This record gives sequence, structure tokens and C-alpha cells, in this order.
Amino acid sequence: MGTLYQFLRFFKKNSHLKLILDGHLEKTTKSNEDSSSTIFQEHQGGLTMSKVKIVITGKVQGVGFRYNTLMIAKNLGVYGRVWNNPDGTVSIQAQSDDQTLFNFQKRIREGNHWIRVNYLDVEPDNFEDFHDFKIIN
Repeated sequence: MGTLYQFLRFFKKNSHLKLILDGHLEKTTKSNEDSSSTIFQEHQGGLTMSKVKIVITGKVQGVGFRYNTLMIAKNLGVYGRVWNNPDGTVSIQAQSDDQTLFNFQKRIREGNHWIRVNYLDVEPDNFEDFHDFKIIN
């Protein structure tokens, strides 16, 4: 349950990103001896498949970012496409369950000593279903 709570906190901070759930979340309050915390409980079937478009800003072209993204996607089971944009950013269309997309974004943000991610702009998207992950252009 802790991971789901962290996931929801992340999405709450990114208000332009919508969380898509099958069913609903019930918000409850749990009192501890020294503080109270909010807990979210999952109901009715869990997380559904979601589709997002991600635009990445930073040092992400000419440094193996798309190949790194391909390897992360294959490792996590994310389907989609990744491509370079003329303005120096990289775009990704990705689909998977919400938790996997959260982990995918987290791994992309990490970069490496060649790749530097400054910003991820993540928005819900509607595209045809993919059955693999590919680099295009």
C-alpha cells in the first residue's frame, strides 16, 4: 500500500496529469500517536492501462537517451514509441498500468553520466494501442 500512496502523492503534485483508475479510491484517515496521515485504499479491480505522452527536456539527444528508454521500456513491459524532436527535446508515447508508468518515468529521470534530464512534461494521451516499444525517426 505504501507504493500506491507514494504514486498518488506524485500525481497529486502534477495536477496536469490525470490518474486513471478502474473503480475508485477511498480516502481514509489513520491516526497515529503523534500524527495523522492520509491513506488511499484501492477498490474494484485495481489500476487500468493508461496512455501518456512525455516530452523530455535536457541533454537527451546524441547521448543514447532513446536507446536507454527502449531498454527501460522493455525491462518494465511498457509499450510505445520514442523519437527526437527538432527543438532538442525527446517525446515518448507510452502505455502500461499506472504503477509501471510511474516506475518508467522514475527510471527515465535518473539518466546517467551522459544523459541529463531537466524536465518531464507528462500528459494523458489517446493513441492507437502499441504491442511493442520502438525508436522512430
